[in-house]
Amino acid sequence: MKIKKGDTPEIRLKKIDGSDFDLKSLKGKKVYLKFMRFASCMFCNLEVNHLKNRHSEFGKDFEIVLVFHSSSEFLKKQMKRHGPLPFTILADPDFTYYKKYQVDRSMAKLIKAFIFKFPKALSAMLKGYIPIKIGGYLDIMTADFFLDENGIVIKSKYSEKDAFDGFEFKEIKEFSLS
Repeated sequence: MKIKKGDTPEIRLKKIDGSDFDLKSLKGKKVYLKFMRFASCMFCNLEVNHLKNRHSEFGKDFEIVLVFHSSSEFLKKQMKRHGPLPFTILADPDFTYYKKYQVDRSMAKLIKAFIFKFPKALSAMLKGYIPIKIGGYLDIMTADFFLDENGIVIKSKYSEKDAFDGFEFKEIKEFSLS
């Protein structure tokens, strides 16, 4: 089932440090939940870098949770380049929650992302985010969700135009401060 407004998604996965994570543990906080692609995805790493560098702009009692279709080990290795991260990174190597919440796969939308977001792809490459090893499905789309303090989805966005068609930074920041 696709996650929609009013739903209360459940996620129990491993963090990159190997510890257990349960989305319910964040009740009382606003949450930006995003299903990313795979750990070495250039667009994903560019977004991780951006969210880290601008994290101080977000409101209090706000959490970011990023889910990747990669093993904990591969994810930890890839995220190491970003240094300590002020948000939660989760590994879904079996594609369990992607399937459960119907996060799409599309080679056509992946190609569109490279065509229409070429400046972002170039910026990612210049920062060294070149996926030498994939470590997950190549054609995964992203999916973004805002959850209120009770864990209820107030807004959702599955990639429609291309593989990386999520919330803009401005929307994330406004949600965190609202």
